[in-house]
Amino acid sequence: MENRKEMLQELRKLTNYTASLSECMSAFDKADGNIEKAKDILAGSGYIDNGKFRFDVDVPNDAPSVWTYILAKINLYLKHGPDVYRKSDALGMPNEEWDEETFQEIESCFRQFLGGRGYSRNNPVRNVSVGGFYAATETLHFQIVEQTGCMSGDGNGILDVMQFEHVVDKRTIKFFNSVS
Repeated sequence: MENRKEMLQELRKLTNYTASLSECMSAFDKADGNIEKAKDILAGSGYIDNGKFRFDVDVPNDAPSVWTYILAKINLYLKHGPDVYRKSDALGMPNEEWDEETFQEIESCFRQFLGGRGYSRNNPVRNVSVGGFYAATETLHFQIVEQTGCMSGDGNGILDVMQFEHVVDKRTIKFFNSVS
């Protein structure tokens, strides 16, 4: 491979595009431009296993295209915990100053995402506060672009409908969170 761009593309391909470009750049830079060392760094973060993509979660057929990236990040977070995850995260997330309740809500939100909740109006995340939901999406490098609310289908709360954008690559996703 001749140039940095090609090497970064190769690294992203090895992770099945679950590692963001910024994470691949960070690994590449930490490895002083050595692609083999960068692969080792990504493997240490759980993105690659013996040179092959590593991901143990099924992605629902109706999930948005960015869902694979989200689930891969969640898989790493839940496997390693917030402190280890933060050390390998390109943006240093999650915020170490968040309180224990926020971390519990992030985990609850992430486990619901793994179960297929959150990307459909008919299957929203439940029992996570708005602040906890924002912390979870911020941990995944998404920022809110637009938010609306309406009565939930069962009439027992508010359904938050939120459009988010990835802070680096600008991919978008609509999330749904049912708040009582």
